[in-house]
Amino acid sequence: MAAEQAPEKVTLDDLYRYLAEEKKAREEATKEWNEKMAESRKEWNEKIAESRKEWDKKMGDLGNRLGDVVEYTFVPDAVMRKFAELGYEIETAARDYTITGADRHSIAEVDILLQDGDTVILVEIKTKLTKAHIDEHVQRMQKVRDTKRFEGKSLIGAAAGAVVSGETKAYALQQGMYVLEQTGEAIQIMPRDRSFVPRKW
Repeated sequence: MAAEQAPEKVTLDDLYRYLAEEKKAREEATKEWNEKMAESRKEWNEKIAESRKEWDKKMGDLGNRLGDVVEYTFVPDAVMRKFAELGYEIETAARDYTITGADRHSIAEVDILLQDGDTVILVEIKTKLTKAHIDEHVQRMQKVRDTKRFEGKSLIGAAAGAVVSGETKAYALQQGMYVLEQTGEAIQIMPRDRSFVPRKW
C-alpha cells in the first residue's frame, strides 16, 4: 500500500501572495466592468442627446407651424372688422410691415399695421400672449414713435393671441392697448366698450 502523501504546507508568504493575486484580479475585473459601463453610458447619453435634438427640432417645427396658423387667423381683414366695430375707419392695412429709420435700417417689424387717417394701429400677434410680450410691444411703439415716418400721426397699440390669460388682458389694458383674442373660429376685441381711451404714442 502506497504511503499517503503529506499535505503541502502553506506558508504565510503563500497566503499573502494569494490575497495579493485575488486583489489584483478583483481590481482588473472592476476596472473592466467600469470601462464597459462608461462606454455604455456614453452610448446611452449620445442616443438620448440625438433623440432630444430630433424632438426639439420637431417641436420647433410644430411651434413655427402653430405660430403661422395663429398669425393667419388674425388676418388684416378680420382685425379691420373688429376695429370698425369700435368706429375706426381703416383706409389701409399691411401685414408683416417693416418700419425703417432715416438710414433705411429696420427699426421694428409689425405683424399688422392699420391706418385710419392720422391714426395708425400697430398689432402684435403671439400664439400665447404674455405680459413680457406687452412690454416688448410698448418698447416697439416708442421706437416707431421716434421715426419720421409717423411724424404727426397718433399711434395706438394692440396685441393679439390665441391664448390670453385674464392677467395678461388686464395688463395690456392698463398699458392702454387693445387686446384681440381668438375664441373658437371668431376673434374678439377688448374692450368692446367704445368709452375706452387707448394710449396714444
